[in-house]
Amino acid sequence: MVIFKRKKEEKFEPNAPSFHSTGRGYDMREVDEYIDRIRLEQEQIYRQWQEDVTNWVRLCEKMTPKTSVSYPYVANFFEEDEEEAKPSRVKTLASTIVFYVTLVVVVVGAFIVAGSGSNGVPQNVMGFSTMTVLTRSMQDVIPQHSLIITRRVPPESIQIGDDITYLVRGNMTVTHRVIEIHENFQNSGMRGFVTQGVMNSSPDSDVVLAANLVGRVVFHNLFLGRMVAFFRSNVLIAVGLVLMLMIFNVALKRGLQKEQYQ
Repeated sequence: MVIFKRKKEEKFEPNAPSFHSTGRGYDMREVDEYIDRIRLEQEQIYRQWQEDVTNWVRLCEKMTPKTSVSYPYVANFFEEDEEEAKPSRVKTLASTIVFYVTLVVVVVGAFIVAGSGSNGVPQNVMGFSTMTVLTRSMQDVIPQHSLIITRRVPPESIQIGDDITYLVRGNMTVTHRVIEIHENFQNSGMRGFVTQGVMNSSPDSDVVLAANLVGRVVFHNLFLGRMVAFFRSNVLIAVGLVLMLMIFNVALKRGLQKEQYQ
């Protein structure tokens, strides 16, 4: 009966500890070893649990960047992850800013140039005006069809050799080089500028008064002039190109985000 009873206990409690008995109870050394073994197993289980939770948090953070988890033992992980993510976020933000600034400049520039040139008073934006060159009188310096940007400056700052844009009869604009300056032209109290196109054989017949000065040429570019002219004559194509650039930019950002979270 005793043997049967012990087998029955082993059947229901196969992992129950067995200690040698002494005169005062169980052998305490065996009991201490058993407790130490149980504690070590619990610590291993706890460390494994920490690792599993950390992996889960990493997965959630990649899938949903706005997820906030406050586990103290994964604080370092989030700090390192944020440090790695900052450069990529800065690059994405910078590329987006550059794209939209360029887009705005092109669109605004097209509208500004639309009312400029030799057929009307150029529009002024913060002291700057834009227009296109329609003749070849400055071909060696400013080719025909170039986009030019002028800056409003005090007439007293104009010097011989400067390329200036000025108004003539009928509110037309001309861009020529200053070859001579009269400080008090015909006792008018204003400076007078004698101008000439670099391709012309003689100076212009009329002296430009300071009151008709639009500004000094600070920038000119043939490619931009042709591009603006193309946009002005092909509005639908320009709009379609802008939309395509915007769609491409959005698709590119989404692709970068997918690569980042894979």
